[in-house]
Amino acid sequence: MSGSFATMGLSSLAHLRSANLSSSQQQRQIRQRQLHVVRAQGEEDTPGSFSDPLKPEMPNIPRRRRRRRSAPKDAQPETFSLDNLNPYSMGKKSREIFDEVWTQLQRIGGPSRSVAPEDVPFELDAPEAYESPLAADTTVLVTGATGRVGRVLTRKLLLRGYKVRALVRRRGEDPAPENDAIPQVVEIVYGDIGDYKACRKAVEGVDKVICCSAARTTLTADLNRVDDTGVSNLARAFLDARNAAARKSGAVAPSSKIDVADFKDETYHPLWDVEHVGPPDLELAKTGYYAQSRRRNKNQAQDMAEAYIDEDDSLVFEGAVYSRDGYAQVGAPLQELPHGKTLSGTEGLVIRLLGDAHQYSAVVETADARTYTARFPTRTGYSTIRLPWNTFLAGKDVEDASPLDPTDVAHISLRFEPKMKVLEQVTEPGQSMFDSAGNRFKLGVDWIKALPGGEETDFVLVSCAGAKRTGLEDGDRDRITAAKRRGEAALRNSGLGYTIVRPGPLAEEAGGYKALVFDQGNRITEKVACADVADVCLKALHDGLARNKTFEVCWEYTPEEGLESWDLLCHFPDKSTGYLTQALSPLQKNT
Repeated sequence: MSGSFATMGLSSLAHLRSANLSSSQQQRQIRQRQLHVVRAQGEEDTPGSFSDPLKPEMPNIPRRRRRRRSAPKDAQPETFSLDNLNPYSMGKKSREIFDEVWTQLQRIGGPSRSVAPEDVPFELDAPEAYESPLAADTTVLVTGATGRVGRVLTRKLLLRGYKVRALVRRRGEDPAPENDAIPQVVEIVYGDIGDYKACRKAVEGVDKVICCSAARTTLTADLNRVDDTGVSNLARAFLDARNAAARKSGAVAPSSKIDVADFKDETYHPLWDVEHVGPPDLELAKTGYYAQSRRRNKNQAQDMAEAYIDEDDSLVFEGAVYSRDGYAQVGAPLQELPHGKTLSGTEGLVIRLLGDAHQYSAVVETADARTYTARFPTRTGYSTIRLPWNTFLAGKDVEDASPLDPTDVAHISLRFEPKMKVLEQVTEPGQSMFDSAGNRFKLGVDWIKALPGGEETDFVLVSCAGAKRTGLEDGDRDRITAAKRRGEAALRNSGLGYTIVRPGPLAEEAGGYKALVFDQGNRITEKVACADVADVCLKALHDGLARNKTFEVCWEYTPEEGLESWDLLCHFPDKSTGYLTQALSPLQKNT
């Protein structure tokens, strides 16, 4: 059968050669038709069925295909070197081989490998846990982004869609080592937090600031540069940037303080004057006990006080008070606030003053003659005092003791009351219960402003709880805590909405697995994970209850004996619930 087809193929080829066809295409067509004829009759396509007569026939041997592993293009033959005899290299290679063998054995004998992934019940986190509707339009500046909390926080912000900028200190000509801990999508601004110009450049165009910076040493200079001056520079630069942006549009920044009395403006000079000096009731002072006491001490200095404007355009209030229960007071009615603003919605008062280490009081009076008082200490030199409205206590003339409504404030005063000695300290005959040095006072006031209110926090500061840490001496811990507290005070007095987080000793562990304790009062001692602190900072950005609050956070623990009555707030940090809102709702504001 196959021979007949071969004969047919030879005769066809001879016929084609004799015709002397010049077209090669016709030859291919005839060849294809003959091949189809052979296949149509069920013959296999073998060299014997249709082949070139000039080529010898090959036996029908089945072909075996073998897969050969192709070597990589850049593969190089292994060569022997002295490194192969290096004990360190040999030990490292042997450990790698052992680890690989041990891993294979575990995969073979491990019972957990027999469970199919689809058989393991698990639930994904809720999508809303990683979504923030305000994230796309919010740019957050993170300082300390290469630190333990900053590294985790930066990635959490990026996962939720925030635009992140980092202020990084350049420690050498090559900043690559510092940049390795920061994702590439983060905008990096090189500078030192202790430099105001660098802070001013970093805060340009940002909406929120999270400060995770911490001094790398316990040296006083380093602590002051980062934890004290650094926080102050960052807050001041952020406030200045907001004010500059508002001025360009002809508006006033929402975070700018409201002028209540700025003594550089001559309008306030004739208004502020001494309102009272001496005993509480001057008519009673002319008779009764006060008159007898004055006759017995007729050689004693008299009560006096004066108020004037010095060459630095500051209000100076000075004098001396010797009368029992006496005081001196300077004040003025509340004037119309600039830009048509009112005290409604404000957080409190902030006063820039030159103190003398005495205690003073701020007294406000409402339109219906109710008085509220807030005491504050001073130190020698300039300082800024923050007085939230909730620290003003109602006077004896307020029957219902209702809290102060800043909208009703009509009069503001400053009062000095001498501090009496303890009765046991009066040992000599004729000695007064008043200290002569404590009766004299001198207070300088530059300005009095109102702190604006708001819905969300502007500045999140990661501070410290001051708890004991392993390997840190008590003296170093006290210096760190003192510097942190000075930075906190600078942030509170800036006028920005703040959230101050005081974590316990940081632990390099996974977050979200232990209950968190939120407290106020410097009583916590337990550790907390860096990831938990980062999550608290993240949730505080848009939580209204976190504004103007200072709190400590640590892992849940059992209180010591005798301290079980503490009202500690514990909440599991579940991503699907707003645990921060529940934890911060009972905590005190403006702390």
